[in-house]
Amino acid sequence: MAASAPATVEGVRTLVIPTNAHAVAAGSAPLTPLEANLASAQTLPAAVLSQAVCRQAEAGAHLIQQNPAFFGVGVGQSLDNPKDAALVIYVDRKKVPAQLPATIMASAPATFSWTDCT
Repeated sequence: MAASAPATVEGVRTLVIPTNAHAVAAGSAPLTPLEANLASAQTLPAAVLSQAVCRQAEAGAHLIQQNPAFFGVGVGQSLDNPKDAALVIYVDRKKVPAQLPATIMASAPATFSWTDCT
């Protein structure tokens, strides 16, 4: 039986990560797709990567100008679906905005990486 979950709960994206009751009880259940080996061996198809690079080129400079906390925009593998690409937005941990968008452009998931901008 395949697990199903709503795409969002109160505006927050959801993600199904397979595990079992024993792992949950033992505190060893995976918390991310990477821990569950959902993302480890998959590479992005060239067409998906190319589309993401185009989205990054379209949105990157605007995002950095729009928000002083953003200091870089790249492309990486989506944490929600390892077969998809995501814009990786580098955020200065000293300037994190109150809200971060789940998507930057239509159908472009965003992943945020907090780091020191020094």
